[in-house]
Amino acid sequence: MLERRLEMDRGRGVQLKRTLGSWSRRVEGDGLEPPSAGVIRWCWTLYVRT
Repeated sequence: MLERRLEMDRGRGVQLKRTLGSWSRRVEGDGLEPPSAGVIRWCWTLYVRT
């Protein structure tokens, strides 16, 4: 049961990293500032809550 939960968490973490990775690449490509700490914190609380 716990192993399955950890696997789910790992999958979600990979998905989050992939999303943030493509996001930061797009931001760099547009020449905009990287997401602020507040945005990252918001993404993290969203990730933890789901």
